[in-house]
Amino acid sequence: MKKYFLLLALILIFSVPACGGKSENQTISEHNDADKTADTNDDNSGKQTSGDPCENNPCEGLPRSTENCEIFYDYRSITPRSYKCECEKGWFWNGNEKKCLNPCENEPCKNITNAIECIGETSVSFSCKCEDGYFFLQGKCLKNPCKSSPCGNPNFLKECIPQSETTFRCICKNGYFWNGDECTEIPECTPTSPAPCKDSSSGLIWSSKISCGWKEGRRACLDLSEGGFDDWKYTGISKVRTLIKDCSATQTGGECEVSEYCKTDTCSNEYCIGCEESNSGYSKLGDTGLLLSDDENNDLCYWAVNFNSAAIEIACGKQYDRKNIRCARCIEPEYWWDGEKCVKNPCDSKSCADIPHADPWFSCEPKQENIYFCLCEDGYKWNGKNEECVPD
Repeated sequence: MKKYFLLLALILIFSVPACGGKSENQTISEHNDADKTADTNDDNSGKQTSGDPCENNPCEGLPRSTENCEIFYDYRSITPRSYKCECEKGWFWNGNEKKCLNPCENEPCKNITNAIECIGETSVSFSCKCEDGYFFLQGKCLKNPCKSSPCGNPNFLKECIPQSETTFRCICKNGYFWNGDECTEIPECTPTSPAPCKDSSSGLIWSSKISCGWKEGRRACLDLSEGGFDDWKYTGISKVRTLIKDCSATQTGGECEVSEYCKTDTCSNEYCIGCEESNSGYSKLGDTGLLLSDDENNDLCYWAVNFNSAAIEIACGKQYDRKNIRCARCIEPEYWWDGEKCVKNPCDSKSCADIPHADPWFSCEPKQENIYFCLCEDGYKWNGKNEECVPD
């Protein structure tokens, strides 16, 4: 009998895992995996699925749902993460509550003066359609300052956008800009032209010159509102080079190899020194001295054009030094800078969501005028020539 109890004690002792041993880690790992599975693969009833959250159709029988289930993907791995139910018109899917909601159901616009209709925007947000001469802002219908046609000649006007009862923004038609009084045609860039002006050879519109902190150029362009445009971008060295005139070595297409795609010291060759110094400069805009680009060579050092000699060189400064920059945008809406000029964006008519085995949440990425890129799911790679995801 004693031998029996001794044997039993030895079995119990050697069966207990050591502190922090493998058995405990396995338990924690299994617990974490279960949490993850519940987070990604539970349907509306709490049942586990086989990895497809729509497999048991959690939308079936859901009020105000069309019963169509759609999968949400993790953009990093393209594996099922969650689902959404398609809702009836006027109703919106709420992923937190997992139901279709209508923000207008309780008639929130009913007691707002001059409001005539509620318009749902998401499951939790709405706007009110106001009577003629009013617009909706911050829960009220306010008098619309655009009603009096404050933007001048309507032939060149695209849209007047009210911002308060007394302020508004004038958006001009393509090829025109807001000069503060009316929409007027964008002039071709010359040393005496006002800003903004257009350079038809590159397809770019240029802003006025801006003086900003050494590392604040990008923010300065993002915050810039000039000529009725608010989509300005800081410019890389290839864009700044398009402003060079009368110096073939450093103009766009010249022998100097520095570009947005070649920014190391080795890209600077003997042609980058430009031409003989000139008091009148080599800028289409009449600039002299340095105009910096957004292309960094090293910390606090940027590629720049010295318009006194059309040289492409590296300019270094300190954090709070001032520098001169110009911002740019393409003349044509939805055009894209391909490294030398503005071209039609190939993604305008393309969607990665329509391509089998492509990540539906990855935005189409333009590469050249007729070439674009889509991210493919695991096991597939992008074939740009045939515009498809093919097995890796």
